[in-house]
Amino acid sequence: MESALEVVNLPGVLNLDFGSVLPGASESITHGSGVDFQILGADNANVVVSFTAPTQLTGPGGSIAFTPDFQGSSSNDPASANPVANGGTRALNGDGHHFLWLGGSITVGNILPGIYDAAFTVSVAY
Repeated sequence: MESALEVVNLPGVLNLDFGSVLPGASESITHGSGVDFQILGADNANVVVSFTAPTQLTGPGGSIAFTPDFQGSSSNDPASANPVANGGTRALNGDGHHFLWLGGSITVGNILPGIYDAAFTVSVAY
């Protein structure tokens, strides 16, 4: 007996933008105000969500500490979300959706101005 799994879809590149932050200052973006995206797959399926979360943003003056806030829910409501465990199972809803939100916080030291970035990579598998 053969079986085929439906494709799980995630969007491409999305950016979490803290804007301009002065040296010595902190900035936070809540998960509900940050990047939002959704997993699309088979109705009521379970999927495994894995991710690589950076702890530093790097740029011309070194690095900035980054603390991610990655949460998900089967309803499209960030208030109902809970933290996503790396390698954990998440349930798609009856329409085959699961919603994810990424926020985080940074504290900028006395460093050179410039663009500081890192990749937060998410993968989903049945």
